[in-house]
Amino acid sequence: YNKQIAEAGLVGIIGCNSMAMVAHPQGFDPVIGTNPISIAIPGKETNFIHDVTTSEMSYGALMVLKKKGELPPDNVLIDADGNPSQDPKDAFKGALLPLKGFKGFGLGLAVELLAGPIIGAKGGREAVDGSDGLFIIAIDPSKLGADLEEIEAVLQEIKSSRKAGTTKELLIPGERSAKTYAQNKKAGTLEIPAALLQELKDLQA
Repeated sequence: YNKQIAEAGLVGIIGCNSMAMVAHPQGFDPVIGTNPISIAIPGKETNFIHDVTTSEMSYGALMVLKKKGELPPDNVLIDADGNPSQDPKDAFKGALLPLKGFKGFGLGLAVELLAGPIIGAKGGREAVDGSDGLFIIAIDPSKLGADLEEIEAVLQEIKSSRKAGTTKELLIPGERSAKTYAQNKKAGTLEIPAALLQELKDLQA
């Protein structure tokens, strides 16, 4: 949705809460959702679209690793007793950790409240699977005196700054997924894990 908002020349701020899966940085009970937040800002040629979960890893990314038979990093999960875990089952039995401790937890809690009680949806431990709340804010930047050329200049200044190591190109948030989408659309194919492909075949049967 934020891609469409940016393409319409608007600033977009979107957040969504989910069932409680993320612990407080100093606790180990799941108290808020993974609560992704997305911010989109249109430029003259380049759109900034940042979409990030407020937990160390999104639930979806964790399930992709599980289907690939790969383990998550050791700073993503804790078990029901608060011990570090790499078992994807602990996303439900234990909890996911917030992104960068209090920084991610504070942002996740803001999304929890904005996408929950603020709009009349469920929040905290009362938020269950299927009760996700969503807020979408769209702002017309022209009403704020926006200068799209200045926005573009800032983005291009970042892209042209010095690259570290073997980095070939500095990407603005949203560019990588846009490139992947364009490549997949051109190829007419989409790469998915074998386990997921088998699940889709089983559903078709």
